[in-house]
Amino acid sequence: MQSKANSLAAIVASLRTKLLLASAITCAFLLAGPQCCRAQSQSQHLNNASTQIVKAYRTLNFGDNTATVDRRLAEILEASPEDTRGEPNYSRETFWRSLFDTDAEYEPYKYDATRSTQSNNLESLMRYFRPLGIRVHTRGNSALYVSCYQLNDSTGRLVVVEVHYGPSDSGKLVEGFMQNYPNAQKMNKIYRFENAKYPGVSIEFERTFFSDINPDRRATLSIPTEKFAFSFTEPSKLSKEQLAVWDGLMAREGKPSQMSEYFESVKTSFLGFLKEVATSKPTRLRLDSLTYQGWYDNRQYESIIYGSPTAVFASKQILDPIMNSYHESVMSKDQKEKAKLKKESESSTSF
Repeated sequence: MQSKANSLAAIVASLRTKLLLASAITCAFLLAGPQCCRAQSQSQHLNNASTQIVKAYRTLNFGDNTATVDRRLAEILEASPEDTRGEPNYSRETFWRSLFDTDAEYEPYKYDATRSTQSNNLESLMRYFRPLGIRVHTRGNSALYVSCYQLNDSTGRLVVVEVHYGPSDSGKLVEGFMQNYPNAQKMNKIYRFENAKYPGVSIEFERTFFSDINPDRRATLSIPTEKFAFSFTEPSKLSKEQLAVWDGLMAREGKPSQMSEYFESVKTSFLGFLKEVATSKPTRLRLDSLTYQGWYDNRQYESIIYGSPTAVFASKQILDPIMNSYHESVMSKDQKEKAKLKKESESSTSF
């Protein structure tokens, strides 16, 4: 049985490479690796996954309406088309990021799930899109999870597709992506989150991105590097407020009275955890333990460090005209305000 599974897995890997991302303005979905699912046997699931890969090459086209999205999601994932439509949603960072070509352009509008209110820029953009609406269709299985973002206006057009791949060969995904998007640029993004418990202690990690942008669409593949490290700010460089937090922790935990000793013990503990993870396969328990060690408010780390490969496709043909109209509306308001202030100023100084 194991040899059959290995053979099937090889077939799956071969098919996977050939079937990734074929059209410049369509989103093709690749099922990336089988797993056991509920009561199914491993070999049965492998057979099902192999069948799904063939179906997965059916595309969801930018501009597809709701009925088409429902039907094609069901075909791709072998799921019932019912109950795939979500309510209008304004709190999905994927959508807002997909409106911009670069991180620098997006930064003033960046969505922050930890904030009760967003930046004025994003609030303005949200208000502009509210009449259009953003409807999210989601459907997935053990190998693939797809989120489809549609405009909820009279057209109901599909504009963004996000694909999270299950257990997969990242190298094959990158190979397939680069074959279809040879101009894609590779870059590593570095993330840094400070510990909520120990001031001055941070976790640093990176994720690899492959991005290709042309007048029709944006296509991005995100791959975890699965590497991370801790950084430590020495006690002598901490602020009085930060040192007070450390003093409180030291007292509550009954640790050595010398701050230097306590700091070194905490540092040794974190570095020991890092070494342990580096020499063994990460598990959910290990990931959760990072949360327990002080990264309570930064849930993003888990998906970035060990999260599945993710592909995001966005239609520039549909979204860019909307964004151009938005910018024009904002500019016209600014110009009107400036003209009003100028008129008031001239009126106050006239005789």
